[in-house]
Amino acid sequence: MKKEIEQEVRLVVGVRKEVAKLKSTFRTLQAVLNDAEQRQMDDESVKIWLDRFKDAAREMEDVLDEWGTEILRSELEKPEVAGNQQVSKLSSYFCSPFSCVKQVALRHDIASRIKQIRETLDTIKKDIDQFSFIRSDQPRAREGPYTHERKETSSIIIDRPSIFGRESDLQIIVNQLVGVESSINHSENETRDLRFISIIGMGGLGKTTLAQLVFDQVKTKFNLAMWVCVSAPFDRTKVAKAIIREATGRDTNTSIWNALLKELCDSVKGKNFLLVLDDVCTNDPDNLSYLIHLLDCGDQGSRCLVTTRYESVASAFNSYKHILQVLNSEQSCSLLFRKAFHGKEKEKTELLEDIGTQISNKCVGLPLALSLLGSLLNTKINENHWRHVLESKIWELRGFDRHKKLVNPAFLLSYDGLESPLRNCFQYCAIFRKAHKIHKRSLISHWMAQGFLNSSNEAKDPELTGEEYFDELAERSFFQDFSMDGAGRVCCKMHDLVHDFAQYLAEGHCSESYNNEDKFKSPIHLSLIYNDEHEVGLNWFHNSIKKIDNVRTVQCKKKDFNHPFSVGNLSSALIHHLRYLRVLKLKNMGITQLPDEM
Repeated sequence: MKKEIEQEVRLVVGVRKEVAKLKSTFRTLQAVLNDAEQRQMDDESVKIWLDRFKDAAREMEDVLDEWGTEILRSELEKPEVAGNQQVSKLSSYFCSPFSCVKQVALRHDIASRIKQIRETLDTIKKDIDQFSFIRSDQPRAREGPYTHERKETSSIIIDRPSIFGRESDLQIIVNQLVGVESSINHSENETRDLRFISIIGMGGLGKTTLAQLVFDQVKTKFNLAMWVCVSAPFDRTKVAKAIIREATGRDTNTSIWNALLKELCDSVKGKNFLLVLDDVCTNDPDNLSYLIHLLDCGDQGSRCLVTTRYESVASAFNSYKHILQVLNSEQSCSLLFRKAFHGKEKEKTELLEDIGTQISNKCVGLPLALSLLGSLLNTKINENHWRHVLESKIWELRGFDRHKKLVNPAFLLSYDGLESPLRNCFQYCAIFRKAHKIHKRSLISHWMAQGFLNSSNEAKDPELTGEEYFDELAERSFFQDFSMDGAGRVCCKMHDLVHDFAQYLAEGHCSESYNNEDKFKSPIHLSLIYNDEHEVGLNWFHNSIKKIDNVRTVQCKKKDFNHPFSVGNLSSALIHHLRYLRVLKLKNMGITQLPDEM
């Protein structure tokens, strides 16, 4: 026993030294992390360097988790050695990082892997000089101009959407829907099918918000009012089922297209209905042709309102086109100042208004960008903070990610204003689908499981920390469309462009797979969604998961509730494979029993 303990002591002392070296290397790397995250948008080599660092950091976290698991396992399996001085010393060492574990049994391979990770980080550290990164003394717990003056508690105000500078747009579309002649004539629309109205414009212009206001104003004029969020990838079966659900209040039992189409028409037959299709994204007119037939099934006066970024969608419907323009300078300032001085009107000064106007002009009339930056400015109402935003080098970036998708500097500035834990929480939201209704309580539970809510104040309830993080992201305009579900729980969504930005930041670590697509590599967080018309068994789920070694989150959902997976059980071997799993969410899987290991 003495020899075994001496060997363990040498292992622990060796690991302790390696961990100390890791901490030193990490401090150096974290000191340049802020600058690297800004410059990755403009420099592919910096993006690659940053990805290497993040991969190594996650690998380190995995191996330390495994180390901690081994320690806890040894505590359960080995008898306590009373009165042994050496064991006592080991226990005191592990008290802080691993909850005062008293006995330690470490495998040599874990110690070796920790050393390898440290060497990898040393190599990454050597590359710092070639990039000439700007170092920060306090890289993530920042006391600079972006530090948020966080309240002890905050609340989310759930109210109807509002718009700036869209009053004319609102009236034109309302008049078109309810049959009143518009005060503005558009000659190009004279030959259009006026049963369809398309709101067209680039992302971030406020198409959905405008459509929501129109919907609220005219829905009482129709026997049936339906709202369906479409988003990409376009799936006509999914859209048809969503319309039936809106029309009847129930899910359909069929997935066969012809039968589905008949049920769809029957659900609106003889009714004067309004259908809003939000964020339609498809270049195939055949995907939309059945919707034209749908209006023929309804009563005279039925209308379809579409929001889209693509004129080709409006052309497929031969619809009335309403092109949404950017806000003018006065409207832009009004929106920015409404956000920036919210609850702080007394702090408004002529100097701040002048700086704010210059910031507003940089947003080129995009309401989403103005909302994000207005919320950022609201965190500190002082000249230093506002000038820091105005003069940030982020405005000089080309604004394209590695896939040449435009990323607005306002997104980068808003993200740059978040402290490190909030950045992790925001990036994690990339695991959800676009237009997904996020439940606040569930999201906080996810964050907690991932370890994002650990606080230096051990007495503080992690759930309270999660509440504060959620509220701050909401205050910063990263979340929108707040509502209460039937149980009184707060729900929200992310704007599509904000979701795209989160996916860019979490690239390679958050992945989705639809209908057994084998497109993911080795994500940390994985969503599997199956929506095919034929039943499959749990083998698909098992085989998908077995391809990944270090997954921490697995969400699997069968979209067709009337045709679940074949009833079966999760295998024990699969659970053993998921060594680093922190979140497992299975829905409509037909699972009858979970392994004892869970």
